[in-house]
Amino acid sequence: DSNIAARKFYKYENLAGMNINKINALSPEQILTEMEMAKSEKRNFFNFRHVLADGTERHVEVFSYPIKFEDQTLLFSIINDVTDKVIAEKKLSSRNKLIIILTSLGLIIQTIFIILLFLLIKRIREEKKKTTLSEKKLKTLFSSMSEVVVIHDLVFDNNENAVNYRITDCNSAFTNVTGITREQAVGRLATEVYGQDEAPYLEEYAEVAISGKAQTYIKYFQPLDKHFKISVISAEKNTFATVASDITEITQINQTIIEKNKELEHYLYIASHDLRSPLVNIQGFSQRMKKNIQEVRELTENTERQPQLDKILNEKIPNTLNYIFSGVEKIDTLLNGLLEVSRTGRAQLKIDKIDMNNLISSILDASNFQLHELRAIITTDNLDNCHGDETLLNCLFSNIISNAIKYHNPERTLKINISSKKSYKKVTYSVSDNGIGIKEEEIEKIWEIFYRASNTESHQGEGLGLSIAKRIVEKHNGRIWIESEFEKGTTIFIELKAED
Repeated sequence: DSNIAARKFYKYENLAGMNINKINALSPEQILTEMEMAKSEKRNFFNFRHVLADGTERHVEVFSYPIKFEDQTLLFSIINDVTDKVIAEKKLSSRNKLIIILTSLGLIIQTIFIILLFLLIKRIREEKKKTTLSEKKLKTLFSSMSEVVVIHDLVFDNNENAVNYRITDCNSAFTNVTGITREQAVGRLATEVYGQDEAPYLEEYAEVAISGKAQTYIKYFQPLDKHFKISVISAEKNTFATVASDITEITQINQTIIEKNKELEHYLYIASHDLRSPLVNIQGFSQRMKKNIQEVRELTENTERQPQLDKILNEKIPNTLNYIFSGVEKIDTLLNGLLEVSRTGRAQLKIDKIDMNNLISSILDASNFQLHELRAIITTDNLDNCHGDETLLNCLFSNIISNAIKYHNPERTLKINISSKKSYKKVTYSVSDNGIGIKEEEIEKIWEIFYRASNTESHQGEGLGLSIAKRIVEKHNGRIWIESEFEKGTTIFIELKAED
């Protein structure tokens, strides 16, 4: 190759591929002699005569330097036109020759500078190759990380308020966890990607992106039903990256331990309080009965006190026995309740696709007599299917519908509505009634085993139904909650895994 100055000097449009002998005016023997002379004089340049395209001969000094570039050895040559210098040498005195030598030295320095510049360019290219290789390694690491890594840009409104953020890159773990491909995510707004009205955790992310101060959060992302530990960092203002680890399993284990500890505490309370109360009664009435028996013995010896004897035999002893039997029945109910809750917790799940229309229909059929007696009005929407254990879900909805029947308001016709709503990978069922309702301060307590709301004491029941329902839902990794208005009605919501 050649530069513009070379093509202009030799007056050729293109020098690439040209044989050097075409422009060399010296014979091969003369060239060899000059090279040997330069070697003996330890010169790094050669004196040649070159022929230009128009036939003109010019004296030139050629500086050549071998370099390695991309596994090839190239000859880098700098050619100086010294024709005027050669002519001047013949005319000038020794003093002027010294000036010419100094001029030549300047040319040598210039040549060395150009060579160093070329080597610098070569080094820059090599470093660029290394940088490209490092980028490839980083991309490989980025793609292979088990953590979910996503890079974002903040999006602002006209008032410079952060209102959204756009995904600019994500790794394969993002797709593995969310089911959203890179093509579906990159370049789109968070609200579009996640199907949310507001960008998830926008306030926290914006704070990091604007301030540059890294933060770590523990978050539950409801659409995926997963818990994440999210580290948020910002390398440039208004941009941020999230590195998220799925800690759902650990969180569930911790939550289970907490719940089990609460259950144990509650069972201890029952054992020490609820069971103690009937035992105290049994003990007290047993002592009373012992006293009554002693009185009977004394009265049988005195026939004049027959009325008192009759009262003890026909009234006091039967009443005492009733209290004793009532206490025993209470203990039996409590123990059976504890056993039923224990069985629910230990039951092995058999997960299948559940046809909820058929399941609810069978439950309503089983309660047909009661519903008919109450002339209840039942409305059921076309229900979405879910995944779960059919036996446990039957128990769950049976308890809820049974409660709606049991705690109906006798002053109005019972109405029950059952519906569902599917969202992302979840389906939420709602069972609404117009019964006696629950006081606001008691809503959280009704999940406790054996707890009965104050306005239900006149109704039959052990306070087990909702407690068992809650444990069944938790066993399915779902959610259950209540909205109720006292004396107006109650709606129970159950969130389960939707059909794929």
